[in-house]
Amino acid sequence: MAVITDDYSANTSASSRPVLDPTLPTLYSTRMSPYCQRVRLLLNAKEIPFQVVNINIWDKPKWFLGVTPLNKVPTAVEPNGRVTFESLIMAQYLDEEYRAGTKQFLPSDPYAKARELLQIERIIAIVADPIRDASLESK
Repeated sequence: MAVITDDYSANTSASSRPVLDPTLPTLYSTRMSPYCQRVRLLLNAKEIPFQVVNINIWDKPKWFLGVTPLNKVPTAVEPNGRVTFESLIMAQYLDEEYRAGTKQFLPSDPYAKARELLQIERIIAIVADPIRDASLESK
């Protein structure tokens, strides 16, 4: 299992920037998001050590603005400064970037990979999008 450093409380506009380990990738996340969970699951399955900073998506910290062009989670920042966002793109990148000694989750054949990614998007549209929409309606 990957070593995880997890800031359990969600950072808000009143939160100061957390002190992070500069040698570990950082995943900016939120607990209940299926998109964030997708990336956490992949990082754990590939046993990639990482740290988590939870963000309150309704009251984002000022220091988080600008970490990613879209200012949303999940967003990953690697020790070398590379920033990735959008969970499916992140999952594909992580699967390819961290292939040495780990299980591959997507096929190497481009067409087979595209079909897998389309199936994932279909499942998300059926399962996760209605949950997100219901959550937004309750706010």
